Amino acid sequence: MTWSRFSGLAYIDEDRACDGYTLITPPGDSAVLLGMRGEVVHRWRFPDHHPGYARLLPNGNLLMRAIVKGLPPAVPVEFGEEHPPLAEHVRRMAGGATHLLEVDWDGKVVWSYENVLMHHDFDRLEN
Repeated sequence: MTWSRFSGLAYIDEDRACDGYTLITPPGDSAVLLGMRGEVVHRWRFPDHHPGYARLLPNGNLLMRAIVKGLPPAVPVEFGEEHPPLAEHVRRMAGGATHLLEVDWDGKVVWSYENVLMHHDFDRLEN
C-alpha cells in the first residue's frame, strides 16, 4: 500500500496487503489512522506538540513521543568549540523528543512523561 497526503491511496495489492490499520505521523501537528483503502479512520491534532513516532495501545489510546512546540532549534557547534549541555547535544543529533504522551481517542492527554533526553524509540514498561 502507498499513501499520499494529497491524493490518498495510490495503489493496493489486496492479495499481499496485511489486514489492519496504518498509523502515520506526517510532519505537522497530527497523527493519522488509515484504513485498508487509505481512508482516514481517525485524526488526532496536537496544538502544543509536534508528534513523532507513535503506536496504538490495546485500549485504543495513542502512545507517542512528541516535541513541545516553540522549542528553539538546537544551535550547531563548530569543531573545536565548547560542547553545549547534554540536553542540547542530544537535540542536535536529531530525533530528540521532550515528552512521551498517551492520549485517548478524543485527544485528551491521560498520561505523560517528560524527559528532554529521549531519542527515537521508546517502550513503556508495566510500572
